[in-house]
Amino acid sequence: MTAMRRGVILLVLLVLTIPGLYSQPRQQYVPEILFLGVEGEVVVFGGAIKSGRQSFPLLGISSGATCRTYFFRIQGYLLNAAVHRDSFFFVGTAYLEGLPAILLVQLRDGEEPQATVIHSGTPLYGVDLLLIKDTLYIAGYIYRYTPVVESDIIVVKYNYTAGRIEGSLVFGSVAFDDYPKRILSDGSDIVVVGDTYAYNVSQSDVLVARVKPDLTLVKSVAVGGAGRESAEDAVLMEDGSLLIVGSTIGGTGTPDAFVVRVSDIGGLTYLSAIIGYENEYAVSASRSGNSYIVVLYGEFEENTKLALIVDYALKDPWTMEPRMVLAVSSSAGQVIPLRSRNTALAFKAGSYVAVLNLEGRAVCLGENCTLLTVDLLDFGEQAPSLFRGLYGWRPLWSVAGARENPPLQASALHLQVEEIPASSTGLSVSRQKYVKQVNVLKEFRKFIERNMPLLLFTPMILAAALILIEVGKRGWS
Repeated sequence: MTAMRRGVILLVLLVLTIPGLYSQPRQQYVPEILFLGVEGEVVVFGGAIKSGRQSFPLLGISSGATCRTYFFRIQGYLLNAAVHRDSFFFVGTAYLEGLPAILLVQLRDGEEPQATVIHSGTPLYGVDLLLIKDTLYIAGYIYRYTPVVESDIIVVKYNYTAGRIEGSLVFGSVAFDDYPKRILSDGSDIVVVGDTYAYNVSQSDVLVARVKPDLTLVKSVAVGGAGRESAEDAVLMEDGSLLIVGSTIGGTGTPDAFVVRVSDIGGLTYLSAIIGYENEYAVSASRSGNSYIVVLYGEFEENTKLALIVDYALKDPWTMEPRMVLAVSSSAGQVIPLRSRNTALAFKAGSYVAVLNLEGRAVCLGENCTLLTVDLLDFGEQAPSLFRGLYGWRPLWSVAGARENPPLQASALHLQVEEIPASSTGLSVSRQKYVKQVNVLKEFRKFIERNMPLLLFTPMILAAALILIEVGKRGWS
């Protein structure tokens, strides 16, 4: 073997060996909390944990000093949860060999979480769930490729004690997409709130469908105007009507938050937009006694994103009015509201997730956590300019019908479960007046940008005025 060949071989071996001489970077996990709610004395939350380009389902509970957070080694995410006695149920989507299926996770006190998938030969996605006695009603959507590409809403009736599917209902518009966002119960019917792109609505509208517990579709209505409406949350009101919140994209091209009250008797009995500078969203709605709380997020001050809490009161049996608006800030940074159940405000800030209720609780997904301070800032002086009328909305009945049900299977998954550090931490809440932040340099720059034509022509106007004055003094001769 020649010296040159030996040198080349040694060089190749050296190149292949060098990476092993250095320690590999530690795998980073980034939690992304998508929802949080309060069930009795327990805070439940979930979403996904990101590692590079991968996303794994994440779930957690916090009760007193006890805090447990887990994730599964499977591609997917979780979107909502419900509690029954000592069991916590989470729903979302998992990917089985690339095909999405409804993921249902049950967590019992003192045990590791157990996962079940409801799957078919077509893509299935889990969105929300409703617990009635020992039965789970799971709302999701199914994606079809034939005869046309479309998505329809599916409600699965699942007996979790027996571990079996007891039926399903697929409904939606023909050849257009439909998606669920919330599933509720009014005591007799199951109410599904979502979005529809039905052929006889413009762009997308809010969809409300009523279903019997035996999975019979009773009726459906689309609510919206000429813009693109998307529901985010809904809550049942005392008289049985629905308070629905979300966003609408109209002529401005950016989302505006909306609040609409839908009654089976009177149609639309309240409708309002909440508008700031741009990109405003209504994230969640909840009921607290005789009040209805709506949580907003967006640019309610120029170049500043804020989380707002709006407290609505019933002015009379048919109308509502906002009576208090609070901005929310925290010691952990930007406050981002979360979808929630049974609470006025759930949010994430930095490595914290927190819920504001009578007790006020916070969970820290990390290490070296300290007391979380939350400031509720009176936004009343700025509030009157936020609320605007919305016009052209109308209810359109019977936009959805029952569709073909696919064959479904429920299968237990035996997955690797990992626990991540999390702890309950203190939460301090204070009330203050909101003070608008004024940046002198930024305001000066905005003044220059907005008045550029005037600034360009002002010297010319002054020069012309001086010439005229001088000519007047000397005379025209």
